Amino acid sequence: MGHCGCPFAKHCFGIIESIRRIEEETKGCDIRVALIGQPSVGKSALFNALTGASVKVASFPGTTVEYKVGRVRYKGRSICVVDLPGIYTLMPYTLEETITKLASMEIKFDWYLVLVDSTRFERTFYLALKVLELFPNTVVILSKWDYTKKLGIEIDIQGLSKHLGVPVVATSAVTGYGLEELLDTIISRGNTEKGIGARIWYEELNEILSGVIKSLGDMARENRMHIDLFGAILNVLEGDEEVARFLSNLGYSSIVDEVRKIRDGYGSRGQHLDTYIAKARYRYIDRLVDMYVSRKVPRSVVRGFIDAIFMNRFLGPLTGILTVLSIFIAVFIINTGFPLNIVFSSIGLEEYAEYIESYSLSGLIGQAFDYIINTVYSWLEGFNTVLADFIANGIIGAVSAVLSFLPLVFMAFIFLSIIEDSGLGPRIAVALHSGFRAFGLSGRAIYPFMISLGCNVPGVLASRTSMDSIERLEIIISTPFVICQARLVILLALVSALFPGDVVRQVATVATIYLGSLALYLLTAKIVRMFIVRERSSPELLLELPEVHMPSAKAVWWDSISLTKHFLKKAGTVIFGLGIVMWFMLSYGFAGYVEDVSQSFATSIGNILSPIFAPLGVAPSQSWVLGLALFAGFIAKEGILSMLNQIYGELSLSAMGVTTIQGLAFIVLFMYYIPCMATLATIYQETRSVKLTLFSLVYSFIIALILSYTTYIVLSLL
Repeated sequence: MGHCGCPFAKHCFGIIESIRRIEEETKGCDIRVALIGQPSVGKSALFNALTGASVKVASFPGTTVEYKVGRVRYKGRSICVVDLPGIYTLMPYTLEETITKLASMEIKFDWYLVLVDSTRFERTFYLALKVLELFPNTVVILSKWDYTKKLGIEIDIQGLSKHLGVPVVATSAVTGYGLEELLDTIISRGNTEKGIGARIWYEELNEILSGVIKSLGDMARENRMHIDLFGAILNVLEGDEEVARFLSNLGYSSIVDEVRKIRDGYGSRGQHLDTYIAKARYRYIDRLVDMYVSRKVPRSVVRGFIDAIFMNRFLGPLTGILTVLSIFIAVFIINTGFPLNIVFSSIGLEEYAEYIESYSLSGLIGQAFDYIINTVYSWLEGFNTVLADFIANGIIGAVSAVLSFLPLVFMAFIFLSIIEDSGLGPRIAVALHSGFRAFGLSGRAIYPFMISLGCNVPGVLASRTSMDSIERLEIIISTPFVICQARLVILLALVSALFPGDVVRQVATVATIYLGSLALYLLTAKIVRMFIVRERSSPELLLELPEVHMPSAKAVWWDSISLTKHFLKKAGTVIFGLGIVMWFMLSYGFAGYVEDVSQSFATSIGNILSPIFAPLGVAPSQSWVLGLALFAGFIAKEGILSMLNQIYGELSLSAMGVTTIQGLAFIVLFMYYIPCMATLATIYQETRSVKLTLFSLVYSFIIALILSYTTYIVLSLL
């Protein structure tokens, strides 16, 4: 395997190691195929339909970029399918494109399955052309065939296949159409022609490249590479250094140098060969569409109406925000009762608020685990109190911490999948892109922000909706500043204690905290891009606008269940482990097992944290309580409220012994400091980096302290 030399140098070793790992994982298969396609063309759905539950998911080390390896047994043959990251081109502009390009070249796949969205043939065939030029053993898959028929689109599959000189198979992962034909094609490997049947005409470049290949003589005729020599040299002519290194490592360095001289010669005359070649490919696609694609119905009236709204300069952003907000409010209501519980509580209907909370999904799960914990504790208490506490509150409590997030994570992914599969997702992203771009984000950053209003855990996971690796990191580091439901409960309780009966000040305080949350989300993203990653340009929004349609229940289920399993397996294990550690901190002290939390290690940590409150004028007799509340809030944000109630009995200025100004400073600190344990575990899972996880923890804590101290000083002066 050749030297990587990729533009993402810090990931290079991990990528090469992962490629070796893929080779090992697929070594026992009779046939191994690579699945390549753009985002939103149905690649994951096809992978799931082919492989079922026999799937191994892994990330390339040091990245959040995943690949999947699935196995399928068909007619006595063992087939390994490798689902490579979704890309828009094989040019290594992004980390995903670099990974897919290197894996495709370094691993000798028997087939390269490249997906083309048959509902958007002309927009998604460009990647297929790039793959066809490089890899002779390619199958073109026309995805979403069931929906294509509904739209009245006709594609001459046999004519297209004959023209290209490779198999073309129409499939529908939702209905199963074409899957058997695809598998039959895969097991009949070796029946393809060498190269695409109708070579793209690049005018004088064809003659130049043919002359270069002819100069190779026997070396060209004996080419045993799994990539096409003409296509490889054409890629070098475009400026693809990955292919250039690949050819050089195989002994073609002299030819690479010659092709580079040709490119430089054109460049000196002001001609950009990459642009020239791209235009030739698009002309070729236009000819294919004219010859083999026909449409019997005009553009959808529904799509025209929806596009008119979302593409409008003023209506678009407003409609996008309201659409996402309304969808995720529905998710939160089903899972936690939020924000209906807050609404009913604020107008004095406490009974209804409690009813909604109790019979929401998380409320029912909480009640179930409370019953289990109490039952197990009562069974074991007579035998051994410490063991009973450990099993009931330690182990079962840790399981409860994981499963309490599961419904929210699952339903958040369901609604995200619905938005994307219906075609609304790309339109929302486009509508909001210009506003977010000023802060180094794309329009897709609205999803994590909205989800995080309910819970930061699925908000961090929603960073995967971004195609830009830098933007993912921005979102992951920024998300903990978003005020989640748990923090809102604390905020409302503290505001009520500070301003009893003063609705105007209560509303003003809550609104200010939320505006500050949005500002910190956006500004942190900008800071990460400019000063940590040191990338000044904002991410481009590369996406296609598919037809607006009813989402497929099967596709939505596949995507949601896959992502939820990933959370349960990865982040869930970390949350579970931390839950047991936290039980130990709260249940043990220097004297051993303790029943009084004031004697525990957690309280000792509270004492260590107490100097934090000295600049806020808090007496030492009170500061250890606030330090303990900070620590309890790390376990779960609701812990702040329960700890203060447990010690003071009630939340009021007199009981807490603080002034209004100090109380406001505490609110700022409690709202913006370290994310909860579960969020931190999810950050680690998504970054796979201890350094970045610790940075997120320290950064949010320092920012919260600065804002808290500033609030105290400014209000004191006023």
